[in-house]
Amino acid sequence: AQRPDAVALRAEGREIAYRELDELSDGFAGVLAAHESPRIGLCLNHGVDMVVGIWACIKAGKTYVPLNPDYPLERLRYIVEDAGIGQVVKNARTQAVVADLGAAELIDIGAPRGAVPPLSQARPAELAYVLYTSGSTGAPKGVAMPHAPLAQLLHWQRQALAPAQRVLQFAAVGFDVAFQEIFGALCSGAALVMIDARQRLDIAALPALLAAHAVDRLHLPYI
Repeated sequence: AQRPDAVALRAEGREIAYRELDELSDGFAGVLAAHESPRIGLCLNHGVDMVVGIWACIKAGKTYVPLNPDYPLERLRYIVEDAGIGQVVKNARTQAVVADLGAAELIDIGAPRGAVPPLSQARPAELAYVLYTSGSTGAPKGVAMPHAPLAQLLHWQRQALAPAQRVLQFAAVGFDVAFQEIFGALCSGAALVMIDARQRLDIAALPALLAAHAVDRLHLPYI
């Protein structure tokens, strides 16, 4: 609201301003709010659609569950059933993957926009997301994260770290650090710089990418 024309996302060769991102997520939140299921699967590629889908889920008071389209179909089916997912969000690039996911209803992220729902009334103890780990036994296990600790994390980050102008979105969305990257940027008015799977694997090229986008905050695993 303070800087609607500032860049919110740099992804897929595009720049998305805060005004546009807000409108896109508001419209899709209206689509999601029309469904009763509290848990929404997001089977989307890393990019603008994924951020819109996550933000729309939160605005609609839904719990989002990432479904990596590169995962084996058997694993995705297990997550859909185990998490009790009622709807799965897709786009054109993941259509072939979600076609065989089972009973969950499919929603295209390009669906006609619904009426914007009221500001989410999610309570602190309600779930923001469920992420599936490999599990110590090899079977995926859902880690359920309420809103309260995530809000506390973002509050701490704003108090403890110097403001950033451009934040790299490096982690896969199924890894909890991705939430901190995405909303650490968007809740402070920074630009979120997204990279694709190919760029994430090319660590040797990362310094040039950081310089090209003038990234001043990143969260990386270290060796």
